[in-house]
This record gives sequence, C-alpha cells and structure tokens, in this order.
Amino acid sequence: MVFNVSLERAQRWSDKSADLIGGLEFTNVDNRIKVSTSLLDLSIEHNRGIIILINNAAADAAAFALLRPQIDAFLRGVWYGRCATEEQIESFVSRKDEPPKNHILIGKIQELPDFKSGELKRSIDEIKSHLNDYTHGGTTQMKARFSNGEIGSSFTPEHREWLVNTSSCYLLLAGVALAAIAKNDLLVHNLGTAYNEIYLSIP
Repeated sequence: MVFNVSLERAQRWSDKSADLIGGLEFTNVDNRIKVSTSLLDLSIEHNRGIIILINNAAADAAAFALLRPQIDAFLRGVWYGRCATEEQIESFVSRKDEPPKNHILIGKIQELPDFKSGELKRSIDEIKSHLNDYTHGGTTQMKARFSNGEIGSSFTPEHREWLVNTSSCYLLLAGVALAAIAKNDLLVHNLGTAYNEIYLSIP
C-alpha cells in the first residue's frame, strides 16, 4: 500500500512537471545553453523512464538501472551550465574530452551559492555504491535477482518506494536548473509549489 501511494505521487509529479516545463524557451542560445539544457532534459526523461519501468514487474531492474544515468545527466547539466569553461564546453561538443568524473563535478557544483550546504555530496555519497551496482550489474542487482533458490527480480516495495522518491527529488533539481537557465523565476516557483503540494500533502 505504501509503495502504491509513493508511485501515484511520483506519477503525478512526473506528469505535472512535464506540463510545467513543456514549451520552455531559451534566449541567446549558445553551446553552453545547448549542452546544459540537453543534459538536464535527458535527466528528466530518465525519471519518466523509471516511472514507466517500475510499473512493469518484468522490467523493474531496468528502472533501478536508470537512476545513476539520471543523476549523472543532472550533474553534468549543472556543471556545463554554470561551472565549465568555454574550452571545456567546446571540447565536449567536439568529442575531444569526456566530462570530468562525478566527484569533480560535485566539488565544483558545491561552490555555487545554492549548493553550498553540502547536501548534494552527502546524498550521493550515501547511495553511490548502490547506483553503480544497479546500473552495471553489481551485487545489489544480483541479490535482488536470486531469492529462495529462484531467479527473477525480487525488489521489495520498500526498494521501489526509495527509487521513485529519489528519482522525484532529482527531477525537481533538474527542472529548477532548467528554469534558472531560462531565467524563468515563475517556473522555479511553480515547480517547487507543485512538488510540495504532491509530496507534503497527507495521502
């Protein structure tokens, strides 16, 4: 029952954010904006993929595998939008260089005024080993696929609830980052209000 409530909220939040963000326009578009907005939009799309897959018992492991790409795309989107040099952006666009490792991205992002609390690093540090396992087939995925002598997905409702709640948080972060790039303060406000209405309401 608890998972059903969490899934319903995650679905509502995913749909509402899509309605709010849809049609968002950007001005003075350069490679910085193209790269950062594309990556943030990719992060948001991964959330939608998670919601679709977690509804399918035959593909829920694939839903867990998308959480790391969702977070990676968010981190890269923010870093390219607000931290990267012009040279780093051009090197990425021309495929000369890959983005820096996540710990470097997080370190730079946490120097930004709205990330100085350190909460971003703490939250990712708590789950990063599981993120790797979910995406690349580590022991966490293995243990969730072999239970009582049988092979098959055995993620619990608590696992699923954690996934959709975590994904929903990063959807909010990516949406707000997109709105900030578009200099759309009203959208920032509306996203925060919609998230709070869905997640702080009594089920």
